[in-house]
Amino acid sequence: MKEQLLQTMRLLLFLPMLAGMMLFGEATNAQTVTSDKDDYAPGETAIITGEGWIGDQFVDLHFEEDPFVDHIHDYHDIAVNPDGTFRVEFPIFERHLGVTFTLTAEGKQSVLFS
Repeated sequence: MKEQLLQTMRLLLFLPMLAGMMLFGEATNAQTVTSDKDDYAPGETAIITGEGWIGDQFVDLHFEEDPFVDHIHDYHDIAVNPDGTFRVEFPIFERHLGVTFTLTAEGKQSVLFS
């Protein structure tokens, strides 16, 4: 009886630790989205890449302008490669001079953001 109680207590202590390890393991596979440069001139193309999107088949990209110039730049259903990467080319126009873009990526299946 005493041995059974001890085994139950060990199990109860082990389960939260296991759950924490699983959550930490997920956190180390963070999704990222980056551009190839910090600043662009009109006529250039911004190369947007993502990594770590293993749990997704598609991502949506949302570009927010500051100040707002002309329209919302969203890319929907960007295919994610089996290795969790994607790539998008975003053309820079004259009207983008002085505009700062904030880019957000959303996994369609995981609903994770970066």
